[in-house]
Amino acid sequence: SLKDDRRTSMMSCIDERDQAWLGTTIPEWTGRDHPETGTGPFWCKGGRGAGLKVRCGPDYKKCGHKVECATSMYETLSCDAVRSSVKLENIMGTYIQELPSPPDCGGESDRGGGGTLQWTPECPLPRVICINMMLPYETGLNPFKKDPGCSFIGMFHIKPETIRDLRTKGGPPSVKLLEAFCAGPAGLPGSTSGDPNRSLFSRVQKGRKKDQQAGLFKAIAHCVNPADVHVPDMFHTYNGKPVLIAKCGYIRKDPAGEWIEIGVDV
Repeated sequence: SLKDDRRTSMMSCIDERDQAWLGTTIPEWTGRDHPETGTGPFWCKGGRGAGLKVRCGPDYKKCGHKVECATSMYETLSCDAVRSSVKLENIMGTYIQELPSPPDCGGESDRGGGGTLQWTPECPLPRVICINMMLPYETGLNPFKKDPGCSFIGMFHIKPETIRDLRTKGGPPSVKLLEAFCAGPAGLPGSTSGDPNRSLFSRVQKGRKKDQQAGLFKAIAHCVNPADVHVPDMFHTYNGKPVLIAKCGYIRKDPAGEWIEIGVDV
């Protein structure tokens, strides 16, 4: 857990006129093992998404079979903690005007994909995905008090391996499912919260079990050492388990297809 002074020092007051905060508020961890508890916060590129339980076919509806994920389709570019006096939404185009550059071609993302596999506007998946986790700044998990203005913003870049899979006949079902999700309705730059296309809840089909619907957004939060960081007891119940993001989520996308932004109001 973070003490108040440490939390304040790591968070940047966001400004629409200045993008200098991007990639600077939380340092990258490049060590082999996890950092010792209390020395953070950090983010790292080393995670491959391995170990998370995901659905596995064929016929998941009937058998409900799940397996551990082996890799990820995107890699992390940065993770930032920012704050404001108001809820932070519409990150792309408002607080981030210039998209981050592609990762170093010699980096991890090229292994298995090849340096020539570059994103183009014809790609059905976005080059960059922005995740905006909106959290209370001081009140914690108090449902009776509004406390907007704290966001953890993650930027993720498509891997060459994913581009290769898109071009391969009979590619992984996970890539095809993400392609279908990204092709769904979304708000455009300049759209307001009243736009039904930006609501993830609008994708939920009435009269059908949510567990049997495709095109919905689920998130998995996994803490490897919850006992050390003293998270609330409720977190232990949901640690590592998928949570459907519907009423509390929004989605926006670039008309040119280069980015998608997904926001979750915790």
